[in-house]
Amino acid sequence: MCFLELDGIPRAATYCYRLGDADWFYQSGRDPDFEKERVGNVLLNNNVREAVRDGMSEFKLLLGEHSYKNRLATDDAPAATIALSRNPALGAVLRTALGVRRAGRQLLRRQ
Repeated sequence: MCFLELDGIPRAATYCYRLGDADWFYQSGRDPDFEKERVGNVLLNNNVREAVRDGMSEFKLLLGEHSYKNRLATDDAPAATIALSRNPALGAVLRTALGVRRAGRQLLRRQ
């Protein structure tokens, strides 16, 4: 967890975790009163710089479409959802729910 402080007050925060040779950008927040100063971007850029300095081979931005990802990303790796259940009935429900979710996403992409 990293913070950007101005005058001793946190104005932006990022939550990343390190797994293997990659840093995973999970969540962030910023003070809307400092939107003009782009404190969120400043802190994210610092996170990327630290990952490079520490020898990480990747900085993963994870899911979601946001403008900053267009600026930073070099490709869009696919994501997979895996659901496991020991209960056959619950397994059937999970498979159905994942199928409905997948179909909904495909419909949204077509619009």
